[in-house]
Amino acid sequence: KRRYKHIRLDQVYLDMMASNGQRTALVTGATGLLGREITAAFRQSPKWNVKGTGYSRADGVDILKVNLENEDLTELNTVLDETKPHVIVHSAAQRFPDRVDKDPEGARALNIAASRRLAQVALSR
Repeated sequence: KRRYKHIRLDQVYLDMMASNGQRTALVTGATGLLGREITAAFRQSPKWNVKGTGYSRADGVDILKVNLENEDLTELNTVLDETKPHVIVHSAAQRFPDRVDKDPEGARALNIAASRRLAQVALSR
C-alpha cells in the first residue's frame, strides 16, 4: 500500500514569487492527483491567478482542454498566448503502471515528448 502525502506549497514562498503584484500560474494536468493539489495551493494565495489544463475532465473555464500529446504546437501556443503565465508547473503525466504497460507509446508521448514540447514552447517566449 502506498500512502500519498499532501503537497504543501509554502504560502510565504508563493507570495515572495508574486511580490511584484498579481501573477499567473499555468498548471498542466490540473485535473489529476498532483495537479489538483498544486492548483489548490496557488488558489490560496490572493497574489496568484491560476489556470489549469486537462484533457478528459476539462471544463473550458478554469481548466482549459489541451491535448499535450498533439505534436502540432498551435493549441499549446494558443493556451500560453491566452493565459500569459509567469510560471508553468507541468504535472500532466500517465501515472498508472498498467496503462503504461498497455500503451507504452502513448505513455511516452505524454510523459516524455509532451514535456519536451512544453519546455521548448515556454523557452521560445
